[in-house]
Amino acid sequence: MKQIRIWVVIVVCLFGFATNRASAQMPIAVEHLYFSFFNDYEDDEFFTNSAQVNEISLIRTAAVITGNVDRALYYEEGGPEWTNMAGMELVREVNLTNGAEGIYLRGFGRQTNVSQFFTNALGISYTDHFTGEVTNEFPGLTNNFDPELPLQRGSKVFRTGQTTFTNSIRTETMFFISMNATSMKFNFVGYGPVLEHPVIGRLTPGGTLYSNNVESFTVHGVGTMYDTGGTNVFYLPGVPPVTNTGPIYGTFWSGDPFFLALTNGPE
Repeated sequence: MKQIRIWVVIVVCLFGFATNRASAQMPIAVEHLYFSFFNDYEDDEFFTNSAQVNEISLIRTAAVITGNVDRALYYEEGGPEWTNMAGMELVREVNLTNGAEGIYLRGFGRQTNVSQFFTNALGISYTDHFTGEVTNEFPGLTNNFDPELPLQRGSKVFRTGQTTFTNSIRTETMFFISMNATSMKFNFVGYGPVLEHPVIGRLTPGGTLYSNNVESFTVHGVGTMYDTGGTNVFYLPGVPPVTNTGPIYGTFWSGDPFFLALTNGPE
């Protein structure tokens, strides 16, 4: 009987430990992700002229915005448990204690890890604020150029009777992002500025103060895209809902990072 009681106590303790671990909060920096792409693709159009059916090929353009990317991930991961897509947003999260990174689809007070859709055969495209895979995809950038990227700019202010100091720093570098979901795939490379932001916060009132610099960025570039337009893309007027493959051009950027205490962020 004593052994049974001991085992009950052990099980209860283990359950309590697991519960505490599952509910433990982590200090996270969160930044929203935004997309504005134009996808050019070839499409055939048929028309009748003098009782003869003619066929011509047209280059059409589809507008791909943040909501389209969110929707593609919703169909991939959300499922019926996400009753609708209102208020959904795509964010990048960085753990302020260990630097762990991840991409999450958020909405309705919950979030789902969608990091697995931002990888390719060479690696994870969201590491180091989407700069970690640039040298894998484009090794010539660092093998043939000096100095190596990134390039750094600083603004200096001179004051009477004081030494020169730098009051702002901006880095400019190359970025690469790859998305590989069922209904939308793209590879996008570009160049743009990076700004560092101090992200500071506490998990509980009076608790440990966490602080780290997290970057925001704006990327202008080009790439390639595949998408099933009938499901996921809001088209420009006159564009039919078809499956498209072709080049893209546009902008990918992040919002300023901010602090959140989360229980299911990157560990």
